[in-house]
Amino acid sequence: MNVIITNRFVLLTFIFVSLHLCSFTFSQNILPAEELSSAIFLIRQYGLNIPQNQSFCDPGTLFLCEVVDGSYHITRVQLNVPNPFVDVGLPDPNTVLNMSKLSTFNILNTRVAPSTIVANSSIHIMDYIKTLKSITSLTLQDTSIQYLPSDFSNFPKLSLVNLRLEPDSAIRVPLGFLNNSAVLYYNILTPVKFIYIDDTVYFPNLASFKFTSNCTASGSHILNFTSKSFPMIRSVEIELSPESDTTVYYNIWDPISTSNIKCGGSANIDATCNLFIGYPQKLDYLTLSGPLSTYSPSPITNVLYPILYSLELINVVITDFPISGSFPSSLYTIKVIGGLLDNIPVIPATVKVLYLDNNYDYCQSPRYLPFTTISTSLSPPNNFVCNVSIDQNPIVTNLGRANLTGQNLGHGDIQTTNYNLTGVIPNHSLLATFANPPTIGTEMTLQFATFSGAPTANVTVIEAGIKMGEISLRKQVGASSPRLVLSIELINYNPTMIHTVTLDNEPCLLFGTVLPNTYEWQPSKKLTAAHTYTVNMSNTYLSETKNFEIELPYPMIRVVTPIPANEGDAITLHGYFGTTPSTLTVTVLDQFSLLTQCPVVSATTSTIICNLINPINAPVEIIVSDDFFTKSYFVTAKYICDQTTSYCHGNGMCTDTGQCICKSTAWYDDCSKSYPVISSGYYDSEDTKLVHLIGDFGPNGQTKLFVMVNNSLTCTVDLAQQQSITCLLDQPPQYGLSSVQLHVDGFNTSVKNILFLRRPGGSDNSGGSGGSTTGSGGSETPQQQCQRLTSNCYNHGTCDNNGICQCKDTYNPDDNCFTKFINTTIKPNTTDPTVSFDIDGIDFQFEIVSIQELDLNNLIVKELFISNYTWSVNAETNNITTIVNYQLNTTNPNIIPIDVNSIIFRSVQVLSTISFSSVARDIEFGDQQLHINANSIKLAINITNWQYSSNVATLQVVFRTIVINNQSIEYDCKEKEIESLSYDSLSSLQYLRVVKDNIQFNGRFIDVALSDGRPTYSQTQLLSLTQSISNEQESIALIGINLPQCQECILDPDFSPLLIEKRNDGCESNDSKAWRIAVGVVVGVAGAVAIITTSIITFKKIQKKKKFQANVENKLKEFNS
Repeated sequence: MNVIITNRFVLLTFIFVSLHLCSFTFSQNILPAEELSSAIFLIRQYGLNIPQNQSFCDPGTLFLCEVVDGSYHITRVQLNVPNPFVDVGLPDPNTVLNMSKLSTFNILNTRVAPSTIVANSSIHIMDYIKTLKSITSLTLQDTSIQYLPSDFSNFPKLSLVNLRLEPDSAIRVPLGFLNNSAVLYYNILTPVKFIYIDDTVYFPNLASFKFTSNCTASGSHILNFTSKSFPMIRSVEIELSPESDTTVYYNIWDPISTSNIKCGGSANIDATCNLFIGYPQKLDYLTLSGPLSTYSPSPITNVLYPILYSLELINVVITDFPISGSFPSSLYTIKVIGGLLDNIPVIPATVKVLYLDNNYDYCQSPRYLPFTTISTSLSPPNNFVCNVSIDQNPIVTNLGRANLTGQNLGHGDIQTTNYNLTGVIPNHSLLATFANPPTIGTEMTLQFATFSGAPTANVTVIEAGIKMGEISLRKQVGASSPRLVLSIELINYNPTMIHTVTLDNEPCLLFGTVLPNTYEWQPSKKLTAAHTYTVNMSNTYLSETKNFEIELPYPMIRVVTPIPANEGDAITLHGYFGTTPSTLTVTVLDQFSLLTQCPVVSATTSTIICNLINPINAPVEIIVSDDFFTKSYFVTAKYICDQTTSYCHGNGMCTDTGQCICKSTAWYDDCSKSYPVISSGYYDSEDTKLVHLIGDFGPNGQTKLFVMVNNSLTCTVDLAQQQSITCLLDQPPQYGLSSVQLHVDGFNTSVKNILFLRRPGGSDNSGGSGGSTTGSGGSETPQQQCQRLTSNCYNHGTCDNNGICQCKDTYNPDDNCFTKFINTTIKPNTTDPTVSFDIDGIDFQFEIVSIQELDLNNLIVKELFISNYTWSVNAETNNITTIVNYQLNTTNPNIIPIDVNSIIFRSVQVLSTISFSSVARDIEFGDQQLHINANSIKLAINITNWQYSSNVATLQVVFRTIVINNQSIEYDCKEKEIESLSYDSLSSLQYLRVVKDNIQFNGRFIDVALSDGRPTYSQTQLLSLTQSISNEQESIALIGINLPQCQECILDPDFSPLLIEKRNDGCESNDSKAWRIAVGVVVGVAGAVAIITTSIITFKKIQKKKKFQANVENKLKEFNS
């Protein structure tokens, strides 16, 4: 017997090893299916004319395949995309890139519009690369990249990143891009207009960061480098593009080795870098360039910059030497190139590299050898004679001072009774100060040294300085002609000279003298804006400029409505128009320079209404003015386009000529519509192979039309129109949910769960826990099993032969007669459509939070927050039924739009209706009949005119409620656990039960919404469950109801009150009350509302709480997967 067992064991072992070796040998040369499909996705998307099978692994192709860890894998992708595009098939947008051993991923795609760039323009490659967490090197130069996603992060092995974006694009480098990645070298190789880096990001290994800045406007960039975010950083290099203006905060307080900051551009470019160094004592290398560039703190001292090794200032306009006092002891290199240094201190011997090109010119003098420790070619010539020459004649002083330039002027240090000479640049520049400068040209002799026979020069000196004091503006209304008067106090001037005054380069007329040193001037033109004006006063020699802040009190025009407008229409100017608006006039200057009046019919301090003589349907200038001030408001073709199209509905841009340029050719009608869009679909009731699709399939004749169901069943098109398509499947569909893939006119769409084929008898839905109690019960009959499991329908009914509770009147059949319908007083909310019950101080609320637009990957594209708006409320009743209508005030003019989405939301209509009645109602909703019990609340929500961002975008309505973390009650002296969550066969939440102090709220949900008037499947998801801070027994739940892309979307829940009977007679601690009021909530959400149910936490039921939390977490994972 033992021999037989041993022989069998040897034989089985041999077979197992042989099969394993065969499998191992076979698998070495076969790519995993997911890697093959990933490669085919890339080949089709980029139109690569290479095989769509494993032969793309052959040497010399774009894919490198190798054996890694005993298996065959793609290890490198090098997509050098050729021109032109080749159609090799459509990529599957549902593909998830899965190449577990991929190390290098490079794309070089230089195709440009109008040529085809990629097969499917709605696919954004960055969203697909996010899954490739094994890559170590990433280089992207791809013209199809439209944006960099903020969640492109957490790459644990990525060490090198090279990005080459479109130079003139508005692509942003968002705050979270590459966050928490192991990048060592991060390079952006083309100018970036928008980039955001602050101390919330984390790059644990980044050593070098380089990018080119084309940032200009305020808010276009945030650059704050800290040791918290960059613990390993060694070098930050920022190259400046022409005319860029970049602000950098360099706050590296704990460098791992050397600390190097470089900010600037190539020579002779007009760019600015404003560099703020938070920890100069930790800095080793500082390089700055650009005429207007600055660094702080400055100047450099041995205390502030003790370890500075290299200082380079290239073409930075400075006159003072950048180092003050003692030099940093470690300073090795100094480069100051292209500056305007007035003087240079003694350079210590520790400095070994010194460049001071193009800074100053000085005379060769034995007294001035600038460097004592640095070798120089300067040496005093033999028999040196200094012949003095002065460039200025006459010498014009400004408040007694004048700068003298020339040759061999000496070194200053001359003090006499009438004048002093101070050295600026030895032998080249002096500052002359005269004690009593003459107002008329006077001859004087200047001596340039104190030794006998020192050089002298005869000069003519005259004072021409101007110093203005207080400047004020007043309106003179008492004169025959009202005028503005500019009063200027003159602290110093030469009264023998003729002076002129300009205001913003416009001449002013001398009006008179009001005080001995105060003159008044009349501007030649009306003031047109409130800003800092420039007052300039000049004479033959000198001038002084002073800024004068004029707060133009009026008119201030903020907006003009309506635009465009027809002849005879009244237009309204909104703004501020002063305390006497009746004196203002309005004129319109059209594009042909024709000036016409717009007669004012009403004027207040905030609005002016006037009647147009000519229409405004083209660019015009609207001018509001009186005798003193004038203001223009320019209505451009772009402005008209922005107003009439709501900024091209957020899906394009208005050009200067007033045309919408959409972000894709799939958009039309001023970028308000994109196609193809599937808003609903259904199987024909007579023949389920016949599929009807409703939506928008384009205005171009529906060419190249192709339809598939579940990416596997071909649906042959029978009839195609712009709003509907009918197609025939080649085999019957399966029961349940199905997706649809559609291609038309070169565009694609894919919609999940748009088709729903119910099993006969409606068995797709579980129907909750009520009704039948039958099951496998051994020898029990269904009736006996019902009696045992339900305590004979809780004595509120009887079990029939089929095991189903037949309840007494007013008892609830959904929970086997456990609860009872009751009468209650309902008080609707008078401010917003929040469903709420308050029974003896125990409350329940269900409120709408926001409406979200989701992309194909369920990421939020834009979100309308309900709390940002108010509701208009209207109630009516006939003493039986009460109806309260709520309308969201999205067009409230008091809400200031902060972005384009805020403007687009103004066209969205959100309507809500709460109704309740003292009698039961049967309401038809889509293809279902809903029974609403007496004293129940029905809540309807209607969303209309949502402007979508793409043809695959969908909506999600988010609700919030407070739930209990664990729940049970005591019934008939026993603890009865109330099941909190019930699901249908599609794993969609169907029933909700919440218990508070023996009061129960029940929730029942259907899976139907109305999409443009047609019933469609709508899934509900539990988005989040957050522990309440104020009550550990409660959690805050967010619920999302998903809708397809529809222009009118309707949800329709309802809520009902119930009673629970506690039969606890004879228990040790018997409550004197046999009944407690309960409120049940029956939510018939049209749209498969995902419901959260909870139960009351008691400290005695910790295990139940854990079980509840585990169930919720599992369902969250199911919804998110």
